[in-house]
Amino acid sequence: MNAPTLSRPLDAGEKFFWLLDHVSCMNFVVFAELDGQLQAPELQAALARVQQRHPLLNCTIRTDASGQLAFCPAEPAKISLHVATVTAETWQQPLQAQLAQPFTSEEHPLLRALYLPRNDADACIVALCYHHSIADGRSGTALLREILNDVLTGQTTEAAAHAEPAPMHALFPEAFDWPRHPEKMMDIYGEMKNDIKRHGKPADLPWLEQQQTAREPRFIRVELDQQQATALQQRCREQHTTIHGALGAAQLLAKRQALAMGGTAAMTLSHPVDMRPYLSEPVPEDGLGLYITMLSANYPVDADGDFWALARDVVGDIRRQLQRGDGHLLFTLLRTQAVQPTSEGLQAFGNIMLASPKGSMISNIGRVSPLPKAPQVRSISFALCPMPYQALFTAASSYNGRLLLNINYDAAKLAPAMATQLADAIRQHLRQAAATH
Repeated sequence: MNAPTLSRPLDAGEKFFWLLDHVSCMNFVVFAELDGQLQAPELQAALARVQQRHPLLNCTIRTDASGQLAFCPAEPAKISLHVATVTAETWQQPLQAQLAQPFTSEEHPLLRALYLPRNDADACIVALCYHHSIADGRSGTALLREILNDVLTGQTTEAAAHAEPAPMHALFPEAFDWPRHPEKMMDIYGEMKNDIKRHGKPADLPWLEQQQTAREPRFIRVELDQQQATALQQRCREQHTTIHGALGAAQLLAKRQALAMGGTAAMTLSHPVDMRPYLSEPVPEDGLGLYITMLSANYPVDADGDFWALARDVVGDIRRQLQRGDGHLLFTLLRTQAVQPTSEGLQAFGNIMLASPKGSMISNIGRVSPLPKAPQVRSISFALCPMPYQALFTAASSYNGRLLLNINYDAAKLAPAMATQLADAIRQHLRQAAATH
């Protein structure tokens, strides 16, 4: 059977992440920690089978005849599988290395796989590293579950190939078809600008290196066990907020407490947001594709501020922005489709991105459904290197009742000691929130 492929121009969001990748490598790594070990040939065979079902695993990104960036059919090539033995102290290193290794212009598929057996325990890690233009966190996680289910259950029956993933902007409701509603677009843009200014200029982060340097991705694991995570969930309900709001409050307070200044400081917090619930047509949950936008807001934060009030503010802002249409408008405002994929265009785009206010980001893919016939899978989580203007990128997921945070930082921009201090503060805030009765 011929593998399905894809041929179309990149959507505005897909192009944004292609452009961003040339400012700072935007590879996405999703990985599972397992009890026991696998056979590399069986994993390679499972990769081949899923490649036969997903069009985006059989294409590359090139400039087409009209000068637009496009998904183009690629010569048949199997997904590479990197195998390396690791220990309890070294298992993060191959994953971090993948975060800093961009996909070349001719490389395809735009996904690599890793198999990392432990030599100090009966355990292993299976990871996927992919170009962010072909998938977001939820679709990458679904792909990893598909591969693990194939390998661990022996369910290798042929499945139908997925349809070509529709570009996100083609699925926006009519109310957000901006050429038809230019006045509405400008009204929303005006409200967004007022929101940015409402708390004054965001505080500088003096411990975040400003110079452009090579990336050194790292991440620190913070985990709440099932009891702690359940308690935090209950407290969030009582306080009329969500786990994501609590994560936002913990990160904002951690950053604010690291500033050697008194009073209130404006802090910037950003979030990738899943747009699937806000499209005119459903998107297959198990198909690859990029269906996210980004939201940002500034908050007045005191070092001893009210944790739960801040958590409610974070959630309230996200809901208000989504209802207003900020998520549908972002890539139109950034005018990514007008940026030429030339050295001059990339330089101009990079300058705009690097001038962004210093802040941090939280990406929360929520509850990852456990594989019912694969109890040896202990966790599924993800990692991504922060942008140069971001102190932290917190990657959150929940698996089997545990809350898993990979707190990503760039050691070329943020000293490991400061990253550890911030991660410890986040852990402390979340555990205190869970323990408060």
